[in-house]
Amino acid sequence: MLKVLPVGLLLAGVLPLTNGAYAQPTNENGSSQQSSPDKQELPNQSGKPVAPPSLKDILQSIANAIEAGNDKPQSAEERANAQRDLAAQEDMAKWAKYMLIIGLAEAVITATGVVLVWRTLLHTRDAAIHAGKAVKEARNAIEADHPPHFEIRQIGLQLAEWLDGNERTGELFVFNGGATDATLDVTSIAFHTGKHPPPKRPFDHAEMANPLRDRLSIFAGGEGAWWKFTGNGCTATDDEIRAALTAQDGTKFFIIGRIHFWDRQSIYRHKVFCRVYDPTSRRFIETNDADYEYHS
Repeated sequence: MLKVLPVGLLLAGVLPLTNGAYAQPTNENGSSQQSSPDKQELPNQSGKPVAPPSLKDILQSIANAIEAGNDKPQSAEERANAQRDLAAQEDMAKWAKYMLIIGLAEAVITATGVVLVWRTLLHTRDAAIHAGKAVKEARNAIEADHPPHFEIRQIGLQLAEWLDGNERTGELFVFNGGATDATLDVTSIAFHTGKHPPPKRPFDHAEMANPLRDRLSIFAGGEGAWWKFTGNGCTATDDEIRAALTAQDGTKFFIIGRIHFWDRQSIYRHKVFCRVYDPTSRRFIETNDADYEYHS
């Protein structure tokens, strides 16, 4: 490797060459020979003029000076400094390589972690969806096996008050004794007098009972609803009603009803019932007739 020599050293090599032609000649002792003015005017002994150094000679002198500077051996301190610098650079390169490897490893680990977390979230979401579907299916199965079950708890009707042209009205109280809720739609009420319930359910000309509010929801267990109805659809005469009040000749007074409702699965269902007037208790009781006591 070439070294840059100081400017003074270059000048020291160049100036003697450029000034050599103009220097005073020296004697054998190395001292300058002073010539008298008379001698300076005389030509040299050879009779030839002294030519100045050429550019080639000057460049050669500079190259020689530079080569001489490069060939100069380094000191021990310089060699030690150079060795320390080289070792430091090698250490820096080594640690930079290690840091690059560690950075790449961290990037791979981070990417792997992100992928694993993402897959875990997907599996968790799928598990939650399946669990929700399983719960819904189980609930639907329970509701299908245990639909709403309506019970006629009371019929508020005093049959004697229907005589002599009085207003014929009554009330119906329904209780949901099932395991699931129900939403009521409409209720039909029909009337019949005779010894037995009619062979055909008389709902073609039945009247509608009016609930206290439309689309009434009745929750499972412990909740009921009242309907108000009129006896305008009752064709029984006063004599037939009096006979039913005393059970004369086995005459009975029947109230037949049908309740329409939806369960939680939006299945449209209905409850059919039949009640007969009991002169002893003066209440309407169940007939236990399979044609009139059922859910569907």
